[in-house]
Amino acid sequence: MSKELQTSQPSSVKGFMALPATQKRVNELLGDRSSQFMTSVSSMIGADDKLAKCEPVSLFMACLTAAALDLPINKNLGFAHIIPYENNRAGVAEAQFQMGWKGYVQLAQRTGKYKTIAATAVYEGQLLEEDPLEGNSYDWKGKTSDTVIGYVAKFTTVNGFSKEVYMSMDEMVAHAKKYSKAYAYDLKPTTKYKNSPWSTNFNAMALKTVIKQLISKWGVMSVELQKAVEVDSAVVKEDGTPSYIDGESSLEGEKADDEQKSAIIAANSVDGELVGADEDLDTAVDQLNLGDEGIKKNDNRSRNNPGRS
Repeated sequence: MSKELQTSQPSSVKGFMALPATQKRVNELLGDRSSQFMTSVSSMIGADDKLAKCEPVSLFMACLTAAALDLPINKNLGFAHIIPYENNRAGVAEAQFQMGWKGYVQLAQRTGKYKTIAATAVYEGQLLEEDPLEGNSYDWKGKTSDTVIGYVAKFTTVNGFSKEVYMSMDEMVAHAKKYSKAYAYDLKPTTKYKNSPWSTNFNAMALKTVIKQLISKWGVMSVELQKAVEVDSAVVKEDGTPSYIDGESSLEGEKADDEQKSAIIAANSVDGELVGADEDLDTAVDQLNLGDEGIKKNDNRSRNNPGRS
């Protein structure tokens, strides 16, 4: 694709989408959904002048990423977003792919591993006690003001394993400033126009953050979820690799550590036979994330290598 698209590449998004190489790429990846995809992209850039001025390949790859995850890019739905971003280093506007919190919930539900999964803002009067070990205590009818003090996400798997992630407002703002240069710039007293997603829709970004951290650290992740976490808030290059132009990737801070991996395995084991006592945690979690077929492969490997069982 790269060689074809690099030849006489149009400067406009519409011109780029009309290229035979572009249409061939879409048909190969999306098949019967190709026409719907092209129509959606055309409608999106027709309604947003800033997106229409984005570097064509970045917009195409951002939209294609959403389509590959089977998430609509209608901003009113909140599943996935395409954000125009001024890349001052390159001197161009690029399109950044962003997951919405509803998108993460949708992908989690598709795995069939989650009984419930949700996120919400926590207001003054609703948080009764913080307990990082057993889980916080809340009184959802105890709201005393419209002041949001934090955000919480929680899931329960079909096997009964529950986990929650809570972040106070101070923690959320610190997270946003660390991972979004645009938001950090918005907070400067001299900034006149505050256009970063954290400034224009802090609540949605905060809900996504707790959902993303919850799933990334404690959840069983499908291939789709792993990809979504990887490309979230990135400009996706032609080869599919993410480039985090609005700050560093938050991926490392959202990966599960050994304790969390052990909890994931324990919550999804059947009679404790999923992995052996000396099983590599990364391998075990990877097998889980592949679903039932991956677990079968892991079981077959153990039988073929009795020394590790």
